[in-house]
Amino acid sequence: MNCLPFADNSFSWVLSLFGSFGYHDDHDNILVIKEISRVLKLGGNVLLDIWNLHKAVILNGEKQRYQISDNEYVTQRYEYNASSKRMIIRRWFQLYDTEREFAISFRVYSQEEITDLLMSSGLTISNIYGGYDRSEFTPQSRNMVIIGVKYP
Repeated sequence: MNCLPFADNSFSWVLSLFGSFGYHDDHDNILVIKEISRVLKLGGNVLLDIWNLHKAVILNGEKQRYQISDNEYVTQRYEYNASSKRMIIRRWFQLYDTEREFAISFRVYSQEEITDLLMSSGLTISNIYGGYDRSEFTPQSRNMVIIGVKYP
């Protein structure tokens, strides 16, 4: 996504939903935001849904287990690494006697960091919500749903 196949100023909206931003290293994450800004028309908007840093710290070490059926389970563990500012979510899928592990890792940003990143790419934040329902953003919100605008 750090090299979108679209002309400059092509879109009125760019959507990055369900925590789909932050999977790259910091350098490439910056390139992603710059590409978003490049393809947005002046006055265009970006909706960026990312994890809330404060919630990631709170969830660090938490483990959850879900029963899918009589013999199927999913276990999930949250691991926040403060030095890399990355959340690792490990999931174990258990079916009868077979277990498979899957892990994802993504960068978690503070409100100040994401604001600076967007501004450095020509985007201004117009709103930050705690969810798609436009709930107030608080330290306990799992997500930051950010609305940014491209101004000249």
